[in-house]
Amino acid sequence: AFRTDSVTETCTRVRSRFLKGGGNPAQLSFIVGFFNHTLQPGLATQHDMRPARFVDIDVDMYLGTYQALDWMLASKLIVVGTQIAYDDWCSSTHASTMEDGEALAHVQIARKYGVRFRLLKHPHDFYKQWFEVLEIGATTPATGLEGFVYGTDYCGQCPWERTPDDPRLQNLAALGWEGP
Repeated sequence: AFRTDSVTETCTRVRSRFLKGGGNPAQLSFIVGFFNHTLQPGLATQHDMRPARFVDIDVDMYLGTYQALDWMLASKLIVVGTQIAYDDWCSSTHASTMEDGEALAHVQIARKYGVRFRLLKHPHDFYKQWFEVLEIGATTPATGLEGFVYGTDYCGQCPWERTPDDPRLQNLAALGWEGP
């Protein structure tokens, strides 16, 4: 459970670390609140935000992940070359079939904006995934998971590690993921 002052404490700690690291205080601001209330059109312009080189999605759940990615793409903050890391890719109940969580948000955002992703890192720790944006507005979006060799010795939970006849892959077609 969060204490009522935990946001203030977190902002104070982040500001302190930022300044100790030589950061310019004029380049740091906090936008506190839920994504659906704070991530509004015009916010990026109001805060003079520029396209991101790296986006760390530490939201853990489908809705927040979708809202953050949707706003960043609509605001042109995610561009070709932006790298996106997810901290809890396969941590939800149905993530192994990409039916919820960060994985589902990634697939849906790829389809909505025609994003072609390239997977940069697939560690043995399957909870974390890292992608690079190759194209936005593609007629054929790509999640970055296409082309993986089945039967790897990774976690065995993620869809690209299964054999083509695995019944758990059937749900992916409905989501628009065609797999390798």
